[in-house]
This record gives sequence, C-alpha cells and structure tokens, in this order.
Amino acid sequence: MKPRVVFLFGLALCGLLLPLQVQAQTVAIDVAAGLGSGLEIGGGGGAGVVLHHSPTFTMLDIGLRLDNDQRFELGAALLLEVEGRVGVGVEPRLRINVAGKRLRPYLVAGVPIFFAPYTLYGLSIGPGANYTAWGALNIFGEVLVRAYPFGNDLPDNAALFHVDVVLGVRHAF
Repeated sequence: MKPRVVFLFGLALCGLLLPLQVQAQTVAIDVAAGLGSGLEIGGGGGAGVVLHHSPTFTMLDIGLRLDNDQRFELGAALLLEVEGRVGVGVEPRLRINVAGKRLRPYLVAGVPIFFAPYTLYGLSIGPGANYTAWGALNIFGEVLVRAYPFGNDLPDNAALFHVDVVLGVRHAF
C-alpha cells in the first residue's frame, strides 16, 4: 500500500474512534392555567345582532419552544366552559413572542374546536403579555377574538364571535 493511502485510512479510523461533541436541541416547556370571559356576539334571523356575556371558561395550556428560535411556540390549550352549559374544547395554538426582560408581549393565533356537548369550530387571534413575577413564574393576560363559522350550536346558521379576556399564571420549565 502507498504511504498516503495508509495515512488517510489511519486518519479516518481516528476520526471514527474519537468521541464527537454533539449537542442535542433542547425544548423549553411552558405550562399555563387561566380564567377568561368576555362578550359573545351573535346574529342572524329577525333578531339582529345579539350581544351578551360569553360563558366563563378555564384554559389549561402547554407550549413548546425550541432553543434555536425562542420566538415561536407551538402548543395546545384545553378549554372548559364552567358557566351555563358546560362545553369542552381544544385549541391548537401558535404564539409569536417578542423579546423583553420582565414584560414580554406576544401574538397568539389558534383554532378553537369545541366537541362536547355541542360542536363549534373557528379561528382565534389576539395580543397578550407575560410579566415575570418570580423566577420562571409569569402572570399573563390575553385578549382573544374568536370567530366560529362552523358547528351545530350557531344562532340561526350565522357566525358566532367572542371577544374574551384571559388572565392566568404561566411557568417555564
């Protein structure tokens, strides 16, 4: 064998035997619980536009942020209406975070899907803010505009809209 081939083979073998320094991507997990309510806007038929208090609901939320881009958080929320007829839904969500120290604004967009005991499907969007209270514990607030054009619980086959305010706590792991 030629000396150059032996050298290259030895170099390749050393490269395989030496431990490689590889870092895995990490995931930050945010868990939140909140309480919300607001205004429900419905319409259609001869009644015109009807405004009333939207059902009070609890929201349990989990979000995942990758270490290479902390701006984007993918997650889902469990929505439980606790007033009137109790509804259960899920909301896949995307949160776009803005950098900040103690107060960090964000924009959230989601797809709320109520599936029991009635169905409502729609879109939601709104601003929010996290305030760092202590360590990884945050207090948050959101204003969400939700539009429900689909489902079996719509007034006279018209769309239903909610403008809800959610307040709660959030912890980052």
